Amino acid sequence: MKRLGFVLILASAMLKSQEPASVEKLTTLADELSSAVEAGDWKKAAELSKELVASTTRVRNSSLGRSPGEQVNQILRVLPTDTETLLVAAEPLSLTDSNGTAMLRGKTLAQGYVTGLLRAPNEGKLYKSLSGRTLDYAVLAARRFGLQPDDGSAAMPLGMIAYQGCAAYGFEQPVDDRTLGVIPGAVIMEHPVWLMEGKQYQQARDARPRTETHYVAFLKPELMLVCNDKDFLTEILSRMKSPNSTRALPDNLPEWHHIDRSAPVWGLRHIARQRANVDPSLGQMVIEDAQAVGLALQVDIPHGKIQIRWLSTSPTNPWQAIADNPQFKGIQTRKAGENLWEISGSSNEPSAYMLIFAVMAAMGFVVLV
Repeated sequence: MKRLGFVLILASAMLKSQEPASVEKLTTLADELSSAVEAGDWKKAAELSKELVASTTRVRNSSLGRSPGEQVNQILRVLPTDTETLLVAAEPLSLTDSNGTAMLRGKTLAQGYVTGLLRAPNEGKLYKSLSGRTLDYAVLAARRFGLQPDDGSAAMPLGMIAYQGCAAYGFEQPVDDRTLGVIPGAVIMEHPVWLMEGKQYQQARDARPRTETHYVAFLKPELMLVCNDKDFLTEILSRMKSPNSTRALPDNLPEWHHIDRSAPVWGLRHIARQRANVDPSLGQMVIEDAQAVGLALQVDIPHGKIQIRWLSTSPTNPWQAIADNPQFKGIQTRKAGENLWEISGSSNEPSAYMLIFAVMAAMGFVVLV
């Protein structure tokens, strides 16, 4: 017990400078761990020990970053009002290629979607030019999901379906724009913009080749925007001049009540029901629910867990077919409240790949394989 007491005292001393809410959560975990050890419940003690370490790491990462919570709030305030999906990597992330083992972890998989727009331009050359740098946080916002345009082939392109989106990447250190390897190709709303071709899908051999223009701009030397749609970027830059305008995904949306924003990765989608006829993610391709409201995602809170909550006025559990599928072994689903259906699983099990794949599709990022 003396050693445990020393560890808890040391952790407390290291975290005195953190936010009270974070300290309170860590103190509660520490007390529960101490009680489990005293009771000889070693299985529970081991689980609590892992969660305490993970929570302490999150608080440390948050303190080392540039107040990512407030940075994300600032980005929210300038997103177009019809933004439908938001995905946030809220802890420091190193831009390096992950190995196969790491890719099995739910957190790493989810972070890969957030950095997807950074990987597309110039056939990955933009990402490679930034390799080794650290992101304090990253935010991906998207709208208007749909199928890729007809390219003359009988086979649809494989990979990400069409969408309009922008990602904001907050770097630990300022980025010298000379590392991009090209000069700006346009000026939009008084901001220099780099134009880079790329795509997040692969066309069939007989298709008419096509690429998409990606727009790269800096809001600050350490804050980069990468967009796959000029209008999305223009709206962001325009709204920066009107800080009191209506906010995208306002606080009164019910999805916000089901997200712990201290999670390493979190996100939400508020369903644009008026687009149900043209949005593949709202039909049989993922979950067919005409009464859906939205969903909320958090990864690694509690530690090692992926949790998704689906908000709907339908009495039918939309996750049941997924949970019954053998590929989702270990995945659990339950009714978590009125008009609320939850699906969850371990972030560190092979099934995490399938669960993240499914939830990202439900958020609109359908990948055709």
